[in-house]
Amino acid sequence: ANRSQAEMNEIRRQWVLAFRENGITTMEQVAAGMRIARRQERPFLPSPGQFVAWCREGRCVLGVTVADVMAEYWKWQKLVFRYTNSEKYPWPKDVLYHICLELRHRSTEGQLSRKELEREAVEVLDMWERRVLSGKPIPPVRRALAAPSRDRGPTPAEMLMAKYKQRKDAGLI
Repeated sequence: ANRSQAEMNEIRRQWVLAFRENGITTMEQVAAGMRIARRQERPFLPSPGQFVAWCREGRCVLGVTVADVMAEYWKWQKLVFRYTNSEKYPWPKDVLYHICLELRHRSTEGQLSRKELEREAVEVLDMWERRVLSGKPIPPVRRALAAPSRDRGPTPAEMLMAKYKQRKDAGLI
C-alpha cells in the first residue's frame, strides 16, 4: 500500500492512457463508471479496462444522472402538494415521473433512509436505461382518469348479488 511517487505516476499514466485509447473523454463518462463501481461489492479497485467498460455501460442513455433523479425527487416531494396529483406536476422529462413514483413506492414500502433511497435510485435508473437500450419507449406521463360524471347503474356484481338475494328471499337457495 505504500507506493512511491514514481509508482503512483505510472498508475495515473496507465489510467489516463486507457481513457484516451477508449474514448473516455468527459467527466459524465467517468461519473457513469463511478456509479457502477459504487454498486460493486468487491473491496478492490478495478483494472483500467474494467473501469472503461463500466464507463461505456453506464453511459447516460436517458440524459439523467442519479444526482438529477434525487434532486427532482426531493423537489417533487416538496412541491407535490401544490398539484391535484403527481401527473400534473411539471416533470422535466417523462422518465423522471416513472422513476420518482417507483422511488416513492419503494421508499414508503421499505422505510428507506436517504442513502438507501439513493441506492434504489441507481437501480431504478439502471433498469430504465436498460429498458431504453433494448428498444422500449418511455411511456408518457399518464393523466388520471376522471371519475364518471353520472351513475351508470348497477355493476354486474351488484346485479348478481340482487338476483342471489331475490332467490334467497324466495327460499330457492
